[in-house]
Parts: sequence; structure tokens; C-alpha cells
Amino acid sequence: MRQHPIQHHPQSNPYHATKSTSTEQPLPCYQINLHKSLGPTAELDRVLSGLPGFIALIQEPAVKKNLTSIDGFHYIKGVFNNAVGPYRTRAGIVISYNLIQDASFLPSFSDHDVCSVRIKNMVFCSVYWHQLAKDIPSKLLDLPELYKLLSLALTIP
Repeated sequence: MRQHPIQHHPQSNPYHATKSTSTEQPLPCYQINLHKSLGPTAELDRVLSGLPGFIALIQEPAVKKNLTSIDGFHYIKGVFNNAVGPYRTRAGIVISYNLIQDASFLPSFSDHDVCSVRIKNMVFCSVYWHQLAKDIPSKLLDLPELYKLLSLALTIP
């Protein structure tokens, strides 16, 4: 059986703690580096489209010719990223359709390497951090300010 390269992090996602009833299930959170390829993107699109709810933090997505729009998702409509100008999109967040109404893109805390989305009282952040980089992406350093501004508790797993 072929293994999926998608990393599933059920313990790192406390979204279920905000649910109003005890019968609701935790929301699965996934992380994957797509290596700028349409193949893994299409596979992720196929796998996630069958799930009732999810959040996927993606790095190095395939992009369209303008270098900023994420390409390859045909079944999923909640795709967030914030690359502008000559920079290639290197981070994004994909969410299930049923979460779109609760999601707010946070452009002040996003750029081509960092994508931040608020869903209810949680902020999800996808970060591309090159293996040779010595500095932390600046937008990532801005997140504690965001949590303070929104009166949210900062949790770093």
C-alpha cells in the first residue's frame, strides 16, 4: 500500500475545544510540502475533497504563470495565499468548504512565505522556511502582536 506524504497533526489542533457540543469531532489539520508540483497537489486535492472538514497547511505549492495564484486545486475552493509582485507563493492554507464562512484571511500577517488565516478564535499559520535560511520569516515574528490584538492565547506546539 502506498503511503501518503501528508502529515496529520491531530494533537496540535485544539479547534475542537471551541465546539459547542461534545458530539462533534476534532478538525483534522494536515501539513505538506508540495515541491512546486501539480502531481502532489492533485493527489492532495483528491484526498481532502472526500473529507467533511479539514485544514491543510501547504508549502511550495504549484503556482500559475503569474507566480502568485496557487494551481492544481479543482475540488476545493478555500485556498488562501498572499504573494504579490515578483515573489513566488511558497506558503498557503487550504480549508474545507464548510469552514469558509468562518475563515478570515489575515493579509497583514501574510506574505509569499507566510499565510495566516483566522477561523473563529484560532489563527492558523503556514510558513515556508528555507532549510538554509538563518533568519525567522518576519511575518512569523509579527504573530504574537496579532494574538495580543485579538486577545487570543498564543500556543506554539
